[in-house]
Amino acid sequence: SYDGRDDGSLGDRRYVAAELLAEMDGGEDVDLAKADVFALGASIYEMASDERLPEAGPAYHDLRAGKGALPRRLPHDLAQLVAAMIHPEPAQRPS
Repeated sequence: SYDGRDDGSLGDRRYVAAELLAEMDGGEDVDLAKADVFALGASIYEMASDERLPEAGPAYHDLRAGKGALPRRLPHDLAQLVAAMIHPEPAQRPS
């Protein structure tokens, strides 16, 4: 669980799960393992798309809402895994 200190330890927000950002604003406790799965999925997404992840705006929010299009060059099985890893509901992400 995030302890509320703003020491910059969350890193680049492009890779931070939405629930972790919400917890910083007084939201519910977060399963950090599931937040890490999101970060890894976001990293794979970025590498596969060969584009930087959005830092803000509609594309940023779409990705976190599960509405972002996956890179077409991903093999089907990997695309399914990445989609699960960046699922908006932490409980739906793989462990």
